[in-house]
Amino acid sequence: MWIDYNAIEGSQHIYVGHLNERWHELDQSRHYTLMCASGARATIAAGWLASRGFENIDIYLGSMGAWQATHE
Repeated sequence: MWIDYNAIEGSQHIYVGHLNERWHELDQSRHYTLMCASGARATIAAGWLASRGFENIDIYLGSMGAWQATHE
């Protein structure tokens, strides 16, 4: 199954492995909901961002696949 990571209007896709290079593109005052295919990478990303001072973050439970299933 192909997942279009830009399918959610207004979303931004940053691979967790690129956060170290791209986290400065994010506004710490905004709220972010993180998601990935299984939840594991989103959890890692949330912890990493929290360690950089981000306070308004959460993880979408159920993964990108679950979101797509409810929006088809």
